[in-house]
Amino acid sequence: MLFFRVDIGYFFHDIKFFSFFQRFHFANCHTLLILRHMTCQNPKITLENPALFDRGEEQNKTIRVKKNECQKYLFVPEEGGEYERTIHVEEGAVFRGSSICVWTDMVLKMSVFIEWSRSEASLRLLWLATDGAKISIDGIGNVAPWCTEVKIRIDQVNILLGKNISIRGRPVLHVATESIEWGHSCTVHRISGESLFYLQSHGLDRKTAESLLLDGEIRKCTELLGEEGERVKEEVVAKIHK
Repeated sequence: MLFFRVDIGYFFHDIKFFSFFQRFHFANCHTLLILRHMTCQNPKITLENPALFDRGEEQNKTIRVKKNECQKYLFVPEEGGEYERTIHVEEGAVFRGSSICVWTDMVLKMSVFIEWSRSEASLRLLWLATDGAKISIDGIGNVAPWCTEVKIRIDQVNILLGKNISIRGRPVLHVATESIEWGHSCTVHRISGESLFYLQSHGLDRKTAESLLLDGEIRKCTELLGEEGERVKEEVVAKIHK
């Protein structure tokens, strides 16, 4: 049995592999494993629950996805502060979660626990950092050693929209099984590059092009809510421009 833990951070990239006989430590490694997009289209799913929209009314909250159910979840807090969310995914269940944070002073810990077989979980954490933002975010995935045929992915995206920003981002996977498809990523960037150049080369000014690209990133999270997601996206954009 192979046991391993993976930590990725903005200020460090660290991968550690543990087994009973050996230990490897690879520093400054950049890891991005690509999994196919997780949806609720699992033949074992018997009930797709209405999407949960969490505005951060509670500082700590636990969510449980029951056997053979699918749960979509979006966390967009109304104000800054410290928040913790814990998600338990039962046998044959699917969890698809996202969060969008735009506040300048905030701490978020979001943990997913898979303790049953044939379960899936994906988590996308989007942070839109404006001037003077001080933010810390942990996306943690835990998979028990007796689980088989499980999938888990955690992605963190930090987009810099201002100056004097401090970010601590750390997606972590605690995995103790070999029967798994898994992956994670952590990126920190400004809106730029080939996509921005492409839009500008087709006649859009820089501000309009940046807005379109930012809308696309936000929509990747809000689409979980269906039609209501468009309204949520507009709310997020309005907060950015305050």
